[in-house]
Amino acid sequence: MTIHLAAPLPAVDRLQTAKDLETTADILDDVGLHKNGGLYDTAQYDTHHIGRSKCRQDIHGAIRTAIIGTPTYTDDRRMLARIDATETALADHLRYDRAELADWFDVRQRQTRQVVKALREAAAGQRGDDA
Repeated sequence: MTIHLAAPLPAVDRLQTAKDLETTADILDDVGLHKNGGLYDTAQYDTHHIGRSKCRQDIHGAIRTAIIGTPTYTDDRRMLARIDATETALADHLRYDRAELADWFDVRQRQTRQVVKALREAAAGQRGDDA
């Protein structure tokens, strides 16, 4: 039996990652935080009949909205590479393991302004503005 491993994701330019982090910050600043489950607030979606991208979102949903246009999953390798780079840049900035990024985001006291600030700082780091 032969096991075929997926090819590595394409490289992503740091400036693109900075733009994706900034766009994610803008999205969360606009729609607000959704915590503890799901990429977006399904109750808000069901109740108010607004598009998923206009609902409150968690960190992973907002990153996907910034890159894909909606808080959903994709198998497009270019989009996956950008999602990966954005999540990794934010986790590195926070000094968190990427797998624990949602844990940082879901802390009960965490506020939108704190998340937006961290995203913008991570973007500055990607641009080299923090030197």
